[in-house]
Amino acid sequence: MSAEETPRIQTLDGVGARLGVASSVLGLAPVLPPLGKVLEGRVLGYDLSSASRTSTTVGDHGAIVLEAEGLDSSQEKRPHPNQTEASLTLETGSLHSRWSRAERSVYAKRHDVTFILDRWEWQTGARAAAWIGHLRGASVWRGNASLSTTIDGEEMNRGGAECFEGGGLRWLIVPKARADAGARGLYDAIVEPLEGEVTADRLRHALPAVSFVLGRRLALDYMVGVDQTLVPVAAVAVQPESPTGGTDSPLPFAVQRDQRWHAEFFRLLADWISEDDERSADITHVVTSAYHDAADEHIEGAYLKLQVALEAFCFRSGKAGLPSLENRADPKAWKGWVEEHADRIRELARTEEDAKTLLSVVKGAYHASSSRRVERFFELHGIALPAEATAAIRGRDRIVHQYTLGPRSRNSERELARIGISQALIVAALALFIGYHGPIANGRDMNSSPDWWPWKPGVAPPPSLIRCVADVATLASLKADAR
Repeated sequence: MSAEETPRIQTLDGVGARLGVASSVLGLAPVLPPLGKVLEGRVLGYDLSSASRTSTTVGDHGAIVLEAEGLDSSQEKRPHPNQTEASLTLETGSLHSRWSRAERSVYAKRHDVTFILDRWEWQTGARAAAWIGHLRGASVWRGNASLSTTIDGEEMNRGGAECFEGGGLRWLIVPKARADAGARGLYDAIVEPLEGEVTADRLRHALPAVSFVLGRRLALDYMVGVDQTLVPVAAVAVQPESPTGGTDSPLPFAVQRDQRWHAEFFRLLADWISEDDERSADITHVVTSAYHDAADEHIEGAYLKLQVALEAFCFRSGKAGLPSLENRADPKAWKGWVEEHADRIRELARTEEDAKTLLSVVKGAYHASSSRRVERFFELHGIALPAEATAAIRGRDRIVHQYTLGPRSRNSERELARIGISQALIVAALALFIGYHGPIANGRDMNSSPDWWPWKPGVAPPPSLIRCVADVATLASLKADAR
């Protein structure tokens, strides 16, 4: 490989890089500090300033558990059923929750109540330079990033990390120091703003792009924000969903690090999702959600979800310039002909109810077949689909109306192949929509790209190798990672 062909390696040494090195190489991490006593505020009508004691901890899936002892019941004001938000002033800052519930109450002259706060945000007023949180369900194969520091003259390195940029954010996904490289679920996500501020909504919008590119639905319960000295100054609940166990990478992943296109796909997808338009995230969600759902489904369920989502996506993706399908006949002339022959059409039906249905179906028969939308979508992008792909598309009628692919015992290999083709088609449709021109996975063969996809082997991705470095002296304030 010549000097010109050597992939550029970008070095990062900011707050995010320091957090990555701390978590992955040294086993250190910032943690959410004790939030202190509640000074003022109400939850579900209870005035918490009347409590003799309050304490807050992080419970299951990132919810805040707020225990209040000795509440003055005489001051209790029952809230409206929709008034579940809470805004509290704490010793350490402010805590706002969009949704809350009382889990356990002990009634006497004074009340002891345990509250569960979800979709919460804790702020001290200081600006967070970077954010870190446990990314449940993640798994990285030959990531594009490595981490490095030097201790007592000895260089310590760790690979298997992933760095994505898009939507105004930089995501660094690192294996924890106590985990073997590639171990599932033992990863931290570190996020830095490239523009603007990191907010809960931005994190929630971008997480589906991370999940899709890694081929796994992930959970990110909450993230802790730190300042330039790595001191926690904020925290926010993100997305406490349960991660799925199925793994289907949308891109070839068993390739050399400098041949991985994951970062480029993420950039395009995250940029599109982050646009200030609810429709942007809504349309792409059709693909990303169905793709993950199908990974854990049985054969019929997987094929059904993929085909319905594929047709819906091709129909709704107006950005691709997909024109309306041509009708099979002139609507006005067709409806006139049906009315003229309505009596004869009714006579062919078995019952009066069937006659009404038959007439309605015939009257609407001039519409183009909706299944043609998918084929037309690819035709307009200059892609000629092979026979097995068009067969998979046209087979959607049986699964939608009969919930079967046919006698399974006769050709189960064909059924599995049809699901793989459907996976490749839905990834291809999304790729065309966001303007991605790299390789996609060939269905269940996640190490190659389909022959019909317009990417030629050997075309390398944009340079994207990342090296994160940190001076160990800057990590002195962190504690051993006990998560």
